[in-house]
Amino acid sequence: MLCQVGEIWYIYSQNQTRQFGRYIDHVAKYIGGRYETFKSVEQPGAVYEQVPEALQIEAMRFLNVFVTPTWLLDKKILSLTGSYPL
Repeated sequence: MLCQVGEIWYIYSQNQTRQFGRYIDHVAKYIGGRYETFKSVEQPGAVYEQVPEALQIEAMRFLNVFVTPTWLLDKKILSLTGSYPL
């Protein structure tokens, strides 16, 4: 059974959305985040450390929600739909 163009687009968009969501989840934890280092009572030093500012800034740049992530748009798949969003 062959898939219709709409079905192909639906499957493609669902997979891309899930993958992009994974990227977002991994990156978002750095903004205002902290590292936790498990230690015993005898071990010196802080258990929690703030994520470095440079890493937080880089995460903010990646998460710029006002720019379309064009690297997710596969022209070969989009050509099957008869439209291109950009």
